[in-house]
This record gives sequence, structure tokens and C-alpha cells, in this order.
Amino acid sequence: MKTCSIDGCNNTVLARGWCRKHYLTWRRNGDPLRKVDRKATAPRGSDLPQFKHGMWKHDLYPTWHSMMARCYNPKSEKYPRYGKRGIEVCERWHDVRNFVEDMGEKPQGMSLDRIDNDGDYRPDNCRWASALTQARNSSLAILSDEQRRLAIVYYNQTGSPKRAAEMLGVKPSDIKNVVYPAKKRARMRSKRSEA
Repeated sequence: MKTCSIDGCNNTVLARGWCRKHYLTWRRNGDPLRKVDRKATAPRGSDLPQFKHGMWKHDLYPTWHSMMARCYNPKSEKYPRYGKRGIEVCERWHDVRNFVEDMGEKPQGMSLDRIDNDGDYRPDNCRWASALTQARNSSLAILSDEQRRLAIVYYNQTGSPKRAAEMLGVKPSDIKNVVYPAKKRARMRSKRSEA
């Protein structure tokens, strides 16, 4: 059985006269003896624009990268709610350094939030917000107080979320989100008054 041709290595040969360790080092780095600290270097494709800035290790890089993917990558699972709806990132924020400069450090427990859910990602429309603030600002919570009141009235008149939604000009799921919790609360109140 042949051993590796590198001095001091007694492992069996895989290819080109080197063991697996030295062969793979040669494939990665072009030299079987050259050791590269992978954590100190840019990932594969480091000549790509998203790595040229050297910010790929910054704490905000994953936030920036996710924002860009939501808006521009059709393969992203969140693309239909962002990019497909026409939500974009301002030209300035296409460079992660500008995003970091404009947004500052992310406070603990906060995440990126757009103030106007139909607006783009830009400095005057973004903030760091808690999960509760974001839930209140969600595009899923689109009914105003007046629309919520009318949703309950129309549902009580028609008995159907679909018909109430048509009357109000919203989706049936929006009516269900308002009415069913209201119905449950009404049942609880009536049970309390009976007791």
C-alpha cells in the first residue's frame, strides 16, 4: 500500500500521490501544503458584488441579505409578499454599507420593519421594531377600526363571511379574523351573564 508523498504523512494515497487530506487541500487551494483559514477568508464567489464590501461578517448582513432576497429573488418563499407586490429596496441600500450606516446597530429583540407596509425599504420608511409592533403593523391586520365594526355588523346581517367581505370589499379571511374572535367573546359574555 502506497503512502502519501508529503514528508511526515503516512496516510494511504488517494490520488496524484497524495492522501485524501492533501489531495483535497490541493483541490481547494492549488497547493497540497497551503493551509487557508476559512473563517478569515471570504466564502466562495467572493468576487461577487455582495462580498466585495467585506461586510459579510457584520451582524446586520443577514438582515440586509434577507431583505434583498424577499424583494428580488423569486425563489425566496417570502417573495410573493414582497417583490411580487412591487416592494423594492432603495438604490442606496443595494450596498450593505449604506444600509448599516443608515439603520445603525440593531437593538436586542428588534427586527427590521417598514412603517408603511406598501412602501419600499428606504431610510425614511424603516425602523427597528419589536414583534408586537410588527404584528400591529402587519399587512395581515389591514382593517381599520371602522372596517372592523362594519365587518361585525355585516356578518350579523348575512351570517356569511363571504357575503360580508363582498359588502365591505375585503377578503373573507379578513372578516373571519375579526368576527370569529368577536363571536367567541360574545359567547363568553353571555355565559357569564347566565351564571
